[in-house]
Amino acid sequence: SVGADQIGVSIGGSLIATFVSAGLIFKGPTPFVDVKAYGATGNGVTDDTIAIQNAVNNSDVAPVFFPKGIYIVSNLTIPSNITVFGFGNATLKQKASCTGGFITPATSATNITIKGLIIDGNKANQVTACSGIALNANNTKIEIFNNNISNTKGSGIQGAGSGLADIVIRNNRISN
Repeated sequence: SVGADQIGVSIGGSLIATFVSAGLIFKGPTPFVDVKAYGATGNGVTDDTIAIQNAVNNSDVAPVFFPKGIYIVSNLTIPSNITVFGFGNATLKQKASCTGGFITPATSATNITIKGLIIDGNKANQVTACSGIALNANNTKIEIFNNNISNTKGSGIQGAGSGLADIVIRNNRISN
């Protein structure tokens, strides 16, 4: 049961976790891929790019979860049929000297959701303009919502190339 000071997390009507002040408490096996299981530290110092990209590439369409932490990341490419989501102030901070988009759906990728993340572009440490989320040619069925995107040297969310379709962007906070 979930108490007054707790928030239940459900998927398909089934309670899978309870959020309390200490974090998430899961019931049984988790229905997603935790980036920390692939070696991401979220300590705000270590470059977590390879660990996170491995989690994304090996998720087999299961949602990719970022628990609370500050993840230093260069460029992440998100393939089709993937959801990436954060909980408890999960922050993706752009590594210094970025190139292109920070979080980028693969060209022609479809059915991607990016939600619940804090995306910090680390503007003071960038030489060139980099977007927080950069959509590519022929991306379709992309949902970007409930993110806080800030401190980017480029656009918070950028759409580039032709063939973008069925893109839903809602409830994001974009600021510099």
